[in-house]
Amino acid sequence: MKQDPAYPFHGNLDGPGQVTIRLANTKDPVLKPWAAAQMLASNEEAISGKRQVPFTAQGRCYPGGVPGQLL
Repeated sequence: MKQDPAYPFHGNLDGPGQVTIRLANTKDPVLKPWAAAQMLASNEEAISGKRQVPFTAQGRCYPGGVPGQLL
């Protein structure tokens, strides 16, 4: 999933400036309508501050880390 062009990502390694969160591009044609709606809701929660991280590591097929990896 690519970054939403309306909210460019700025990470720790990108030099000085405010670090931003990653928001998915919900207009990607690969997404089914129900998946785009779920991702849009998650993006809106992250933008409003209700959720700090829009997606978990497990949601991107990355290892979850310790102790979650052991569960």
